Amino acid sequence: MFLGELTCLGVYAIKMIVWGSPNKKVSDGVPLSPGGQAAKETKLKTSINPVLLAIPACCDICGSTLMFVALTQCAASVYQMMRGIIVVITAGMSVLFLGGK
Repeated sequence: MFLGELTCLGVYAIKMIVWGSPNKKVSDGVPLSPGGQAAKETKLKTSINPVLLAIPACCDICGSTLMFVALTQCAASVYQMMRGIIVVITAGMSVLFLGGK
């Protein structure tokens, strides 16, 4: 999975080298999506710092690694039940911290 994600990152990097920044105007030959055009018209921020995406990606790598180590230390049925409880924990934290329903 991580190899596939890394491949997508490589393709994106090559695309940026060939075509440049994704925030070009239509006159540069790269048309914006309708959402991109609306964001430009309302002067919304259309770029993001890649480091902000690296933080949750590192947490995902650590979590996946720990889960795979846990799989080698316990029965597969226990592992699957613990994976299923993630949905319940996420819902609980959503209600607790984000005020979701």
